[in-house]
Amino acid sequence: MRQVFMRLLTSQLFLVFFAVCWTAASVALSLRTGQWHWFSRSGAITVIMGASLTVRRLLRLGVQGFVIAERTFNGGHALPTPDEVEAHRQVRLRCFQYASRGHPACSWNHNLGIR
Repeated sequence: MRQVFMRLLTSQLFLVFFAVCWTAASVALSLRTGQWHWFSRSGAITVIMGASLTVRRLLRLGVQGFVIAERTFNGGHALPTPDEVEAHRQVRLRCFQYASRGHPACSWNHNLGIR
């Protein structure tokens, strides 16, 4: 039950929805009463929601889980993988093909006004 509660409280959708609803309610209350201190007080709640979004990973994992997760470092590959090399080659070939046909998206000559 605690994990479900923490998942809800640290959900991006819930936090943003709550902050927007709180601000809208405070504007409505300020308009109805004619006293704008309600709207200015809603800023504090919005800041708390923003801070919760910032540290939500820490809130979800706990301190010990967060430290363990941060110890894991994925530096990626030092050299591009064969799939990345092929994907880059395909992009260059497509660009060359479009440029040779005068396609404006990849043609430097067309963009510079040179034919």
